[in-house]
Amino acid sequence: MEEYRITIAGQSKYEIELCAVQCGRDYSVTICGGGRHHVGAAALGCDESGTVGHKMRGATVSVLCVFGHRDDEAARWAAKYLATELKCNVSVAVGIHIDHADGSEIQCLLENCREACRQFKDRVRADRQVCSPQMVLLGECPRRVQQRLP
Repeated sequence: MEEYRITIAGQSKYEIELCAVQCGRDYSVTICGGGRHHVGAAALGCDESGTVGHKMRGATVSVLCVFGHRDDEAARWAAKYLATELKCNVSVAVGIHIDHADGSEIQCLLENCREACRQFKDRVRADRQVCSPQMVLLGECPRRVQQRLP
């Protein structure tokens, strides 16, 4: 199983950590941040791009949220974005918390969450590249892929 770790705004109260594990062609993602990591919501994004009769690329998302938590917005966005962009199924658990956060702090955390997802997507796409020996010699192949080449 391939594992990924991404940190945005490290060592600050707006820090977001994304950890992901590849499960076959799908991914299980955990996003935590703020002062207290927890599981506040979980979402499952299911890729629909290959569905018969489905003309647009996209994903359906189902969300579960712990009572009193508001992590569902981040979980829903991440699951839909990643399933759509990576064209696979993606489970996302989210727990982000800052005591007495105001609107601008929440928006900062959500943007950091989105940035972590974008960086994760870019790394997965890079890892999916097929690298020729020339690409490896020129340093154009991601290091993670080089390690798996014969």
